[in-house]
Amino acid sequence: MSASPNLTRDQDRLSVRIRLAGAPLSILAVDDSSTNRLIMSRMLQALGHQVETAESGEEAVEAASSRPFDLILMDVQMPGIGGVEAARRIRASSTTCGGAPIVPVTADATSADEDAYRSAGMAGVLAKPFSASALHAVVERSMAEAD
Repeated sequence: MSASPNLTRDQDRLSVRIRLAGAPLSILAVDDSSTNRLIMSRMLQALGHQVETAESGEEAVEAASSRPFDLILMDVQMPGIGGVEAARRIRASSTTCGGAPIVPVTADATSADEDAYRSAGMAGVLAKPFSASALHAVVERSMAEAD
């Protein structure tokens, strides 16, 4: 996920749109790559959202049990507990995040993978690499479907 020269311009435009739309969301961004976490975090913060990050499925489950999030962006392939299993554990818990949309983030999703994501309680897919506008669209779509 390398940043494009248009990234700042895209973020500025999207940031204005999201601020006009309402309050910032509390988002958990989960990825084992520190670079990917940083990019997701900065893009989401530029859109006006509050972001917490986790670097593993274990950390995601722990974070989701400790405080509520409006949305969770979950890398699918991580060492230890992967994103699908972490999503299952979050859904099975009685935490305040049990009903928050969980969006899988992956570089390669087949229709069989998407079936597995749905069965784990995940919705949609954010394909890597992604642009600020693709991230914004996933956030908007996930929140619209959650309403």
